[in-house]
Amino acid sequence: ENTARRQGFKDFIIYQGADILHPDLRNSGGFLETKRIADFAEVYNLPMATHNTGSQVNTYANAQWAASIRDFIACETVTGKGDWMDKLLLLDGPYIKDGYIEVHDRPGLGIELNPDVAKAHLAAGETYWG
Repeated sequence: ENTARRQGFKDFIIYQGADILHPDLRNSGGFLETKRIADFAEVYNLPMATHNTGSQVNTYANAQWAASIRDFIACETVTGKGDWMDKLLLLDGPYIKDGYIEVHDRPGLGIELNPDVAKAHLAAGETYWG
């Protein structure tokens, strides 16, 4: 989960140092680089799961990414505890249904931020850009 880029995963993949790769999109190089890691792992029959200790936004990003690869198992999430991260998006209902997250076909991640929650949790000195 703290390994970065293809170079960091290379030996784990080639020498079968793990049964499942567990990158964190925020640490491993983002969407494209982590897709490249998954494509390389697929050659060696290694499935993927994602580490995710972020908000609902990061969970949706993980779901979108997972839909782009061949052998995805699961997305870890820390949401659902009722704290502010569970209120960051404007949703019509629960976003995890029967253990699955719907991958939207709307632009971007297919989500809409709750501006009040986002503004209330800005880092010191930051301004809201929405």
